[in-house]
Amino acid sequence: MLVDLEAAAEEIAPVHAPSAPTESAAFTPDSGQAWVRLVLAVIIGSIGSVGMWSVVVVLPVVQPEFGATRGEVSLAFTLTMLGFGLGGVATGKITDRFGIVLAMGLSITVLGVAYVAAGLSTTLWQFIAVHFLIGLGTSATFAPLMAEASHWFERYRGLAVTIVASGNYVGGTIWPPLVNWGVQSFGWRTSHIAIGIFTAAAMTVALIVLRLLMGAAAGFPICVQFTGDASLQKRPMGRVLDPLALMGARAEADTPGKLPLKLQDHGNPVRYRNIWVRELE
Repeated sequence: MLVDLEAAAEEIAPVHAPSAPTESAAFTPDSGQAWVRLVLAVIIGSIGSVGMWSVVVVLPVVQPEFGATRGEVSLAFTLTMLGFGLGGVATGKITDRFGIVLAMGLSITVLGVAYVAAGLSTTLWQFIAVHFLIGLGTSATFAPLMAEASHWFERYRGLAVTIVASGNYVGGTIWPPLVNWGVQSFGWRTSHIAIGIFTAAAMTVALIVLRLLMGAAAGFPICVQFTGDASLQKRPMGRVLDPLALMGARAEADTPGKLPLKLQDHGNPVRYRNIWVRELE
């Protein structure tokens, strides 16, 4: 969400898709902040797309280890695509209802656990089945992420959506050679476990930064109003508002925990768990 930090304390600054031409260009759709969020989305999409590309690299190595035919081991790719398709629908619904943060959090968890499980699989059916979960975990990094990015832009919305989509294919240029090097150097099992740990850690950091951008108004002695389109107004905002309350922000809404809402801070710094925050009245 986007905020005019230079609004006076008594003013109400419309945030999402504002129509007022006088607002700060730094915190409006198509602004610098929007592009920063877009870069983070591309990073998340590029990392999370590993599920689309790693399986085709390891199939020739996995096949002789399990004594399987090429058709049998290729079922892993089939289930990856099935999980990707079904997961896109499920995570899209979660995004509409709860927001992209929860959808991506679930995706990160499933993807990390699934890769570790794949590396520990002892039979072919286990290896194949866990790729359904890999597909599920990858799904949120494509269509749902593109839909979310469309809220950040007006003039460049089409461009922004295609840039987010390109993250999947950026991953396609990076992950296959990396996975092949890992398989040749450490084996496919170790490589899968390492991928699970790395993707979970890296995507979590990027997601935290993405979420913190919404809290730009907390800690400034201003009163701003957050709003959004019909889809955003249906989403519960408690997961964002609760941490901001600890940072000193006070939220008021006609419908508790949902947009539109007013966010206000009072500028009295106190110390909370080694973080300088603002004191609630």
